[in-house]
Amino acid sequence: MRAGNLLQGLLLVAAVVMGSRSAPAEQASDYAWFDPIIDVHRILLDDAVIPPDEHAMQEAILRAMVASLDDPHTQYIPFERSEDFTKEIHGNYVGIGARLRLRDGRWTIETPMEGSP
Repeated sequence: MRAGNLLQGLLLVAAVVMGSRSAPAEQASDYAWFDPIIDVHRILLDDAVIPPDEHAMQEAILRAMVASLDDPHTQYIPFERSEDFTKEIHGNYVGIGARLRLRDGRWTIETPMEGSP
């Protein structure tokens, strides 16, 4: 399928799905919420000129869902980064207790950290 036809197909699916959505409480199943995503996924797999990267598509969906909250305190952490994120949150830090910044090729202390030596 050509790129223009693919876009038209996606727009048609989106229009049909958006026009037929009911309130979440009225849906027969929580899984029905995923129907438009599944439909677009199938169209892309079947008709895209270049085979899509399914992992990249999944990551994009997850990022978009979290971003739609418009909450600066909510962030999507991919599984590959979850261990590093946990260390950042619960880890122990060792050092002089200052934030450093590279300026003109030299490290300078930007601010001391509260409670540091």
